[in-house]
Amino acid sequence: MKEPKELNIHYYAVLREKAGKTEEDIESFASTPLELYKDLAGKYGFPLDARSIRVSINEEFQSMDTALCSGDCVIFIPPVAGG
Repeated sequence: MKEPKELNIHYYAVLREKAGKTEEDIESFASTPLELYKDLAGKYGFPLDARSIRVSINEEFQSMDTALCSGDCVIFIPPVAGG
């Protein structure tokens, strides 16, 4: 049987505003950041498509199909507009 992973999630910009927090510790059955983002988008109503988000796992940029492990720190980074 699949075990949930303990993950530390950080949110920035519009994702932080929608989640109402900068970070949280969660248990998740998601196997990849893409699955995790889709779960969180459903929970918090994130307006951005997963293809526009960058993800960092344990302080290194990764692809959205990287395998997640219990204890990972996951940071979802939305596109940033400059001026």
